Amino acid sequence: MSGAQYCRGDGGMERDFMDLAGGRAAAAPAMAALAVVSGMAVFGLIDNLVPTITDSIGLWQFHALRSMVAMTLLGGFGLWAGSRFAVRDLGAVALRSALVGTAMVVYFGCLAFLPIAQVAAGLFMAPVFVIVILRLLGVRIGLWRVGSVAL
Repeated sequence: MSGAQYCRGDGGMERDFMDLAGGRAAAAPAMAALAVVSGMAVFGLIDNLVPTITDSIGLWQFHALRSMVAMTLLGGFGLWAGSRFAVRDLGAVALRSALVGTAMVVYFGCLAFLPIAQVAAGLFMAPVFVIVILRLLGVRIGLWRVGSVAL
């Protein structure tokens, strides 16, 4: 599925997520919001711990450990939800994984040298980059997307 299909709102990506969550995603918006807030709280905790652990372990070790914990949690969620994680387009998954991995290494690498506020400011620019890249891909940017970025 292409990013353009998701952005046009034909429901493909939304259906995939609902399938992953066993159809419970649309019925439990409060649970979804709690999951997002919980994830961001853990992300904030990690951000604050990075400068203290960079003296004892390398960035690649931190990133590898973080990835192993995330995969364990995702696998547990998948078993709990009764879902299977089937790859439909291996090339797209590999490209996305490489880009996200590179972004995380750069992000956490910056945390070792820059104040958390400056690094977080860069992280919060991500929605702006998403809109710019979507526009470059020929996707029409509507008022809702612009408003969500402005928010």
